[in-house]
Amino acid sequence: MSAESPANAPSTLNMPKENDIENPEELTKEVSNMFNEKRFEDLKKTFLLYKSSPKATELISKCFRLYINKRFDDIIKNQDIVEDPIKLIPQLINLKKELDNLTEECFGNEMIFKDANRATLCQCMSDPIYANQLSDYIDFCMKKGFEGKSQEEIDNTLNDIVSLFMCFNNR
Repeated sequence: MSAESPANAPSTLNMPKENDIENPEELTKEVSNMFNEKRFEDLKKTFLLYKSSPKATELISKCFRLYINKRFDDIIKNQDIVEDPIKLIPQLINLKKELDNLTEECFGNEMIFKDANRATLCQCMSDPIYANQLSDYIDFCMKKGFEGKSQEEIDNTLNDIVSLFMCFNNR
């Protein structure tokens, strides 16, 4: 997570009051901006402020889902990456790690956010092309990709692959 600096500190004017969601559109806009600008410390503080409000938590969760879709789309819009499993799968693994870290660091692994993370990634990767790419990537790793790597590096890569595999509905 990025360190908070005075320039990134949440404005008391923009920061909603505790449990006050009189203006859900404003909260949605502010939280979306926090995701898009990677102001994760502000996001964590906002979540903690609204944690006791189911309506606010649901709004933040919806913003998280939109952020996941945007991050996924940012990766797959590059046609060179999508067609090459050696480039695509590490990108998807890194995305999964990023989202898992956000779920833990900003939202304390609250179930609504864990579910949003898992379900949205599963939806994004529902096209069989991604399962095929993962298969090709595993094949590459087993034939050439592990050459010169330590056992720990191999184990970490395999764990990352399994973690990504769990996101596929069509496994």
